[in-house]
Amino acid sequence: MEAFENYRKKGEGIKIIESRCHDLGHTIGNSAIEFGYKYNEILKGCKSYCAGGCINGAAHALVFQGKTIGELEDFCNSPGVEPDVRITCYHGIGHSFIEYTNLDIEKALKLCEQIKFEEGRYQCGHAVVMDYGIPASAPLNKIPQDVSDFCRGLNPIFRESCLTFTGFLEYARSLEAK
Repeated sequence: MEAFENYRKKGEGIKIIESRCHDLGHTIGNSAIEFGYKYNEILKGCKSYCAGGCINGAAHALVFQGKTIGELEDFCNSPGVEPDVRITCYHGIGHSFIEYTNLDIEKALKLCEQIKFEEGRYQCGHAVVMDYGIPASAPLNKIPQDVSDFCRGLNPIFRESCLTFTGFLEYARSLEAK
């Protein structure tokens, strides 16, 4: 990831920004897991480059390998990992859960609820309700009919994030801007 970041600072690499950067970072993180790099090496190497794409990719690979919640927490809590990277890791797990559950917000949030680390639970849930895959699949019948009511009934740690994204979720459910 460091070599990729150095490439992005000059020449043609300067053009690799935002979602392209995130997607390429995702591939690097996924590959790091596939090639068996140690968890703390991955997290220290990924840092928060490309809006966490590398960490998201690594988390994605672990979730789809069927790792338990405890194993995912061990990944995020690898020794020597900076706090902001740890937070990005839990956020990446949330993005992975929403994809893993085939965009089922309720199922994904139930997985997030199992995380012991409170800030990790929050970040996981936040990533679930704001995931870019949700509106890309609209109209999405997996979103509850009354999004606001659904959000108000959630575990308090997820409630604020869900209510913040109510309009986003409602649009993804109905494709009606009003």
